Amino acid sequence: MTLHYAIVAEEAHADVISVRAASLRGYVAIANERYGEALRLFRFALHAYRSCRERDTDLVERIVTQIAGLEVALRSDTITGTHNLPDEFGRLGDDVEGDVPSVFRMEVAIFDAWLYAFDDDYHNAYRKARVAEDLSPAPAWRVFALANRAKIANAFEEHYIAREFAQQALELMKSIAWNETREHERVGLLHLAESLARVDPAAAIEAFRRYDELTVAVDRAVLYGDDLRMWIFETYVRGLMCRILGDVTEAWEHFKAVHRAAMRSGIVWRAVLALVELDATPIGARPRGEHYLQSAALLVRKHFPRSFVARRIGPWMEAHRDPIAVKLRARPREVMRHLLTGRNAKEIASVMGLSEDTVKGYIKTLLRAFSVNSTQQLLVACYERGIGSPSWWTMLAKPNPPLIAGERSFTGQTSSRQSRRHA
Repeated sequence: MTLHYAIVAEEAHADVISVRAASLRGYVAIANERYGEALRLFRFALHAYRSCRERDTDLVERIVTQIAGLEVALRSDTITGTHNLPDEFGRLGDDVEGDVPSVFRMEVAIFDAWLYAFDDDYHNAYRKARVAEDLSPAPAWRVFALANRAKIANAFEEHYIAREFAQQALELMKSIAWNETREHERVGLLHLAESLARVDPAAAIEAFRRYDELTVAVDRAVLYGDDLRMWIFETYVRGLMCRILGDVTEAWEHFKAVHRAAMRSGIVWRAVLALVELDATPIGARPRGEHYLQSAALLVRKHFPRSFVARRIGPWMEAHRDPIAVKLRARPREVMRHLLTGRNAKEIASVMGLSEDTVKGYIKTLLRAFSVNSTQQLLVACYERGIGSPSWWTMLAKPNPPLIAGERSFTGQTSSRQSRRHA
């Protein structure tokens, strides 16, 4: 019924009323998880607003925020980012001060930072993240902005910078009564937990527990709390927390669920990160082979060849771009990956569940492919070509970390309708 009346109002060409109707159709598309359609509708609504005689600043702020958020979610080889969307206000004649702190301008600056990160634009990504912090209108929103500054730093492998921003956010977090927050600024706790997962795991657990123990639901009118994008994000972070606590089986299930939902909804970059975490989360004593990371690398090569997502895979990404390595079959490539971590043929055979002779056969295949005569020469050739192992690969042979003393697992904590729908 909402969609029907929105179409009627839009077709009436009733100036700004029709623009509101077009944006309402975008919200209906989001509610039905048709994100590509929603992005087209919000872009159309912004275009239609340009010819309106009436002004509605709140309306155009909401439209711009949705466009920016959807562009980040759907970033791929076909959907690129529209930077500096708030500049529309000056061209449209809307009276909005660019330097006044507001949730709208802060969020759009954060989205812009991530769009620049997808472009591997280090300078502008950092600049926009800093602008977002300056525009945060309240302490809870500053946690949100600081956590994203930390995540941007992590994306560019600047972990010491990430730790600094995350620690600032963590200290501020402790002074805030989170159950008294009304909108989705509390999602900053999830951003903080994700940013800390790589630099301070114990603090990440503390931040996530703060989020997990909230007793006041997010206002449904905001929509974000009942959005598949939010479920994907929360489940991904929950997987990171489960792995920190040593519950690798539960972590693996969370990452697998994220991958399925993200691919189905077109959020490719989050699907890639889920594949990376699946590869880094072996169940039991044996790694799960090359399948997950190979799938991730192929998606990166197509959609994000120079982005922070490629950095996450690290030097192993070159194995899927190098003219010799790309011609290898999956098993020889997996053997090469083990060789790059320092394993010998016997150790590789044990890890892969193959005979030592079979592994030696794959090594001969690699020597022929790279035109070298020994394993040592093969490793030198790989390093010269920029091919290396992912940073986490050497950790896979280590036992799972024990549960942090006094901590509980986060298994099964998600209980919202959204979680039941997508579990």
